[in-house]
Amino acid sequence: MSENAIQNPATGLLPSGRAFVVQFSSQTDVPQQQISGRVEQIVTGRAIHFQNLQQLLAFIEDTLRH
Repeated sequence: MSENAIQNPATGLLPSGRAFVVQFSSQTDVPQQQISGRVEQIVTGRAIHFQNLQQLLAFIEDTLRH
């Protein structure tokens, strides 16, 4: 096992390259599907501000692809 991964019995390996921090702004209203904030990949420090769920997911998808 890589020293940069955690073994979780329920989910398998949790590689550090797949770890993100998501910070939601005070204007986020999940029931209204209005979200905004900042997301950062832990290992690289690559980050963006997002204005909706599509931007958040697109960043995560693009980051995991590379």
